Amino acid sequence: MHSTIHRVILFLCAALLCTAGPIEKEDTAVFLRHPQEQFCSADFAVRAEVLPKNQSREENHKQSIFEHDLKIYQIYKGQEKFPDITINITADNGSFVKAYSVHVGFRSSTEYFLAGSIKKGEILLNQRSWIQPWKEVTSEQREGIERFYGRNCECHITPACFGAIDCVQPLKGCQVSHDYHTMQQFYQGCEWRYSYCMKNREATACSWQETAEYRNCRDKVLP
Repeated sequence: MHSTIHRVILFLCAALLCTAGPIEKEDTAVFLRHPQEQFCSADFAVRAEVLPKNQSREENHKQSIFEHDLKIYQIYKGQEKFPDITINITADNGSFVKAYSVHVGFRSSTEYFLAGSIKKGEILLNQRSWIQPWKEVTSEQREGIERFYGRNCECHITPACFGAIDCVQPLKGCQVSHDYHTMQQFYQGCEWRYSYCMKNREATACSWQETAEYRNCRDKVLP
């Protein structure tokens, strides 16, 4: 009986890893993948302000698609894709684009970090995207965005595969156990907020980068 329950829990957890994205509470995203994996699997990553004007439209009578005006402050990934965006206006005071979202919430006039997909010249954001108010992105996450995440996409972290990037000969060393309790701790833990997974010099394995905040966080957690 206990083994059956345990298998059900693991199955449900794996299902969440494969299908769910950020769970938003008061615009603070709780991701089911490490931010590094979110960054690596995204077509683009930017720091942008969601402007006040937005509207919605219906598609297939099943879901509302919301249209947003974004002011782009910085592009961290996908620079080469932005000239192909259908609505892309560059003015003296910045670059402006249209974005479309499904099942995610934004605060207008708020600066966000956004990492999502680009399909047929349109920016798309959904529950699998990394959507987080910029002021809530930790300094270690910002450093990862600017310097480390993109260089270490071969590192394997979560137990499930999420597309070709994660499944092509992933380098071990940072992967999380399938144990439900371990994963639950990880998703709110020190690695999540204060570390990134980096390749060694030989590019044969990966390990968590021990930043000062990461060590401080671990010292508080460990008995």
